[in-house]
Amino acid sequence: MRIVVIAALLLAGCSKPNPHYCDPDDPSCEPPPCTTSMGSCVCKIPPGVCVMCTQTEHDACKDKTPTCGADNFCHACRANTDCESGACLEDGSCADKNKVIYAAPSGVNNPGCGTTEGQNECSITQALMELGSRTVIRLGPGTYTVSGPDGLDFNGKNATVVARGAIVKNLGGAIMTARQGGSLKLIGGTLQGANNADGLRCNTGGKLQVHETMIENMTQSGIETDSCELTVWRATLRGNLDGGLSMLNTPKIASIVNNFVYRNGSNTSVVGGMNVQLAAGSALEFNTVVSNAANTNSGSSGGVTCNDNNSGQNRPGNLIYRNQGGLGGTVQIIGTCMFVNSYVMAAGAIDENVVGFVEPNATNPDFHLSHASPSGTILDKLPCSGPEDIDGDPRPQPTGGMCDFGADEYREGQ
Repeated sequence: MRIVVIAALLLAGCSKPNPHYCDPDDPSCEPPPCTTSMGSCVCKIPPGVCVMCTQTEHDACKDKTPTCGADNFCHACRANTDCESGACLEDGSCADKNKVIYAAPSGVNNPGCGTTEGQNECSITQALMELGSRTVIRLGPGTYTVSGPDGLDFNGKNATVVARGAIVKNLGGAIMTARQGGSLKLIGGTLQGANNADGLRCNTGGKLQVHETMIENMTQSGIETDSCELTVWRATLRGNLDGGLSMLNTPKIASIVNNFVYRNGSNTSVVGGMNVQLAAGSALEFNTVVSNAANTNSGSSGGVTCNDNNSGQNRPGNLIYRNQGGLGGTVQIIGTCMFVNSYVMAAGAIDENVVGFVEPNATNPDFHLSHASPSGTILDKLPCSGPEDIDGDPRPQPTGGMCDFGADEYREGQ
């Protein structure tokens, strides 16, 4: 709505009847006298109107809306380059530069490194050693290799790793591990196998949060947790041989929302797309779980194995389709969870596409919805208000309508 208002102001031009007009020759046309219903603003010259911010005057842009857009409104950051600190967090805010450890693929192992972006940046292993008063590791673009059975091991440590543009590998172990009460928040980046292990591990009271990350081609699970709180938002888990995501043993609070989970597992694995053990207060919503595989044992499911110790809690908005596994080979879900208001269906053929995915059968598939997705069946199906979809687009599209099944909210022109 505010974008429309700004557009109207610009069209109105520099005429004094426009209540948002500010005279470029008037010294009072400097912030803060340029004040409107939007609060204290700045004068955009030309056309001489009051706006929230400009590229050179953006003091109003802070907290979770730190960057000034072309529409002269403050917005959440989307990329590291939106932030002075070079580290954009998952909630749209920028990390405090004084809290950041800057790392690079060719980084150094010198204690005290990584205080300035582009200068004396740390190696990825030294960045782990620098955690203390600085709690954010910003991985610069490029490929990193870690080693050991637990990879980058946040053993009792608390950290945020901003990895947009980075690829991290381990040839013989997990990529990253949180344990012994340690807390790891991973934002962006690609974790890449094969590695003879899981991609991310969390155990012994650790806490794991994964945002916007791709985890692919692990020899074992993409993510495996045991007695850990878990958040997975807007991530992609694909091609992991022992399943996409596996929560073991004690049910824990988990928030698993707006993820693509596809082509995980095999005809010998216990887990296909997901195995989740949910405690009260968990969310499992708006995930696209498709084309995964598991064995044909009675306790297996190609799609989602879900047990819920909060009986009666619904798990809405998921699109669980054409997975293979379980008795008869077509079991999509198994366990105590309820999937009312989710789309759950086996496929008549392995390459079936009745839901209208963009390109589900290619070597590098695209499981976004398309104009061919049926309205009232897949599109515009259920009421919702809340998180953005996997691409950061708001739900629903259009505003005021109904939401689509799965991680992707279809919009015209997508």
